[in-house]
Amino acid sequence: MSYFSDSYPHLRYPKSAEGQEGLRKSQLGALNAIGAHFSLHQRPAVVVLPTGAGKTAVLMLTPYILEAERALVITPSRFVREQIKLDYAFLKTLKLAQTLPQDFETPSVYENTGMILAPETWEALRQYDVVVSTPNSASPAQRDIPEPPDDLFDLILIDEAHHSPAPTWNALIEAFPKAKIVLFTATPFRRDGREIKGKYIYTYPIQRAFEDGIYGEMQYVPVDVEENESPDVALAKKTDQVFKKDCEDGFSHIVMVRASTRKQANKLAEIYQQNTQLRLEVVHSGMGQRFTGKVVAKLRKGDLDGVICVNMLGEGFDLPRLKIAALHAPHRSLSVTLQFLGRFARVNEDRLGDAKIIAVQREIEADLETVFQANDAWSRMVRTMGQDRISREMDTREFLDDFEVNTSINDESTLEDLSLYGFNLFNHVKIYHLHGTIDLHKVPELKGFIVERIWVNNAQATVAFIARQEILPKWANAGVLSSVEHHMFVIYHDAQAGLLFMCATCREDMIYKQLADTFVDGHVSGLSLSRVNRILRSFSSLELFNVGMRNRASGTVAASYRQIAGSAAHYAIDKSDGTLYHRGHVFGRGHTLRGQTTIGLSSLSKVWRLESCKLPQLIEWCRNLSRDIENSAPFTTGIPIDHLDAGIEITELPETALLGAGWQDSFYVKTPTLLLPGMDEPISILEVDLVTSQTATTYQILLKTADQQTQLRFELTPFPSVNYVDDSQPRWLVEKGGRQYDLIKYLSEYPFRFYLADGSLLEGCQLFKAPEETLSAFDSAELMEAVDWQLSQVDPRKEFGACAPPLRSVHDWLAERLENQNPEIIFYDHRPGECADYLIVELDAQGSILVSLYHCKKAGGDPSGERDEDLFDVCGQVAKSARWRNKKSLLKQVKDRYKTGSIFLKGDTKTFIDLMESVPHYEIPLQIYIVQPGLSISMLSAKSSNLLATTSQGLVANGCRKLKVICVA
Repeated sequence: MSYFSDSYPHLRYPKSAEGQEGLRKSQLGALNAIGAHFSLHQRPAVVVLPTGAGKTAVLMLTPYILEAERALVITPSRFVREQIKLDYAFLKTLKLAQTLPQDFETPSVYENTGMILAPETWEALRQYDVVVSTPNSASPAQRDIPEPPDDLFDLILIDEAHHSPAPTWNALIEAFPKAKIVLFTATPFRRDGREIKGKYIYTYPIQRAFEDGIYGEMQYVPVDVEENESPDVALAKKTDQVFKKDCEDGFSHIVMVRASTRKQANKLAEIYQQNTQLRLEVVHSGMGQRFTGKVVAKLRKGDLDGVICVNMLGEGFDLPRLKIAALHAPHRSLSVTLQFLGRFARVNEDRLGDAKIIAVQREIEADLETVFQANDAWSRMVRTMGQDRISREMDTREFLDDFEVNTSINDESTLEDLSLYGFNLFNHVKIYHLHGTIDLHKVPELKGFIVERIWVNNAQATVAFIARQEILPKWANAGVLSSVEHHMFVIYHDAQAGLLFMCATCREDMIYKQLADTFVDGHVSGLSLSRVNRILRSFSSLELFNVGMRNRASGTVAASYRQIAGSAAHYAIDKSDGTLYHRGHVFGRGHTLRGQTTIGLSSLSKVWRLESCKLPQLIEWCRNLSRDIENSAPFTTGIPIDHLDAGIEITELPETALLGAGWQDSFYVKTPTLLLPGMDEPISILEVDLVTSQTATTYQILLKTADQQTQLRFELTPFPSVNYVDDSQPRWLVEKGGRQYDLIKYLSEYPFRFYLADGSLLEGCQLFKAPEETLSAFDSAELMEAVDWQLSQVDPRKEFGACAPPLRSVHDWLAERLENQNPEIIFYDHRPGECADYLIVELDAQGSILVSLYHCKKAGGDPSGERDEDLFDVCGQVAKSARWRNKKSLLKQVKDRYKTGSIFLKGDTKTFIDLMESVPHYEIPLQIYIVQPGLSISMLSAKSSNLLATTSQGLVANGCRKLKVICVA
């Protein structure tokens, strides 16, 4: 049996009351929590007690209630170490609280004052019941200190536990893996965000300390400094004045003057001596413990009015008469400041009044301005602020404690002790609509990743996991040169809103899709831009730094996405921009109910802000986003971004005819490649022709290359989706980033853009309507050229290929016509993925370049003014052709196409490149023609005229010249 086991039957737990000594509510609560915890768990326990709430008695009683054999107490300073040693040696605190009889035997206690340099020194400690030490004297992290026997102590008590993550503290704690560990702190959080490891078993609120009479009121006394007056002198005089007033009021108060350095402390000693009547002495860590003890003894006897301190008499120091603080060097940390203020609020002695905190207002740093504000409710504000910070920490702990490790994977030993507390995640989420059910307990499968650790929180509908990825340099094939990266993934399911939030340190869209496929039985779809845009409703005084605008008319590169950056970038948006562009991404800042913050959102269903936080705060942010997203009430931001259309959600396909389909703009910048069945080498996705047709409920898209084709269908209900028309269709694969994805899955992240005959654009379920303006009629006299095809010996029903002599195809006729015009370049590109059937480059008299594209379509019958199917098809091609205004894109297209079979009828690659490079701008002048021998000028219907006008207007909006048509009279 040990001393503490033998002593346990003699323990009493009297409650303190008026005129009766005993244990306070805070102490009884903490002791009961400690006993309850270790009756079920071995995990370290964390007890949070505000400064002055009786932590010392709880710490001293813990070995008794746990019946320890031998206890090690770790404390941060030599001064507190001696206090605790004396407390155990005489049991003064416990006997005063009447928890032990006055004549009760004391434990054998040892104060470790020197470094432990030999194993024998450790072994010699077995003769003591309690050992009190600072980490620097006993930690194996210190050089020359040997590892202790791991069974030496069965109980470790950590005083001021917010220091415990430090290497010296942590090494000493981990040296005794079999011991019970109790950590005590008043501030359960650190400025650096590192974790105080353990289960938080008891937290006594600061507000209760005031209600239970442990704390009294505090006053903030700001000091005004006159012109040419020293701030230190002004503060010293005010401190002297406050001290004298407290003495006149019958209070027995002591002053603490806080300095940041020894040099400042000595200077302040002279200032106080010359300008006040206060009796002060300087104390700092360079002075011996005996000297400091003598100073404290003078303070207790009343021989001194106060001290000038440099980081002394702080943590763990017990002197309730410290009631006046003169802050010549305020702390920079909020947590340290709040703890420091709490030390002056204690009232567990007679003749004590309100604490007074004195500082020069203008010397308070920005981070603490909210703390030091002169008002009548200052005391209440400070304690509320302190408790709010502690409450947030407790909420974080409670949230993280609900996570369980998924043991269905082979966990690696190096990650066994990994804690979710240690992660600070950048606030960036991809948001999906969920159409189906979700199972967060599944093990995710990610191509190229190995999942190492999974945490699941059923109560919070959250799963988090870590996966590693092996990265091989692009310039090497040798695996020995590969490196390993770890990535964090978080998935949160908001069941009420039917939304799935994903946060990842590896932000690839197809990874998000893979994760969704893992956890969801059903389908997910990205949010429409109009729904994502609702997030802005929570912001007032919105200021945008970056605005993206997508050209509504076609998929160009340079003109398709206009970006404005700079302070108040939204003011650069003109009302007329709304006729050319709809909304893309935005990024800026504004005010919410929670204060000022940044906000960014994009049309790819992503939302972000320039903040990092722990996992609970990330999920809370997602919940707030969810509430805004589900709020369908109309709103405006009140800034010019309102001119840009955010689209509307639709559930049925528009009645307007479909012109064609196009890829996402990003494909023309970073082009994905396709791997088709039976092919060894991938091809560019831009080499694929998209041929569209429609029914009442679907759009059908035929994807064609020179050798293969597959057919897809797009449906809006029950959710926007693209699928193969039937099981017989060949499955095409997309290659990107060294990985392969089924084309269908890829298109769910990068959906088709559908161009409609009225100028509208459909992407997913969001429709961007054509601008509400009067459509100019198509000027047939100016823009349509009649050709006598019979006289020209052209078979109008033969677009290309051989014909029965003397007839020829439309393509052959056009080739002759173009050669007669004698341009610099004639490029024939008729095959799937073409930019046009013919591309020519001409020079005018001034040497300026004009590029012309010719799209040909054979006659589907006798000449007519109503050629719906033919005209829709070719106008769809034209609508997508405006992107070739971009010089870089056109250069890449022609060079790639020439390598794969397209030909120069005149000129060559070098000549073409030289001509393009001679253009000083990113965009080149572009003229587009439709060659359609079945279309009649004289019989042109209003419907066809409107279609041509809409198509031409879209070209002009993108900087092209008006559309021209070669047809029949």
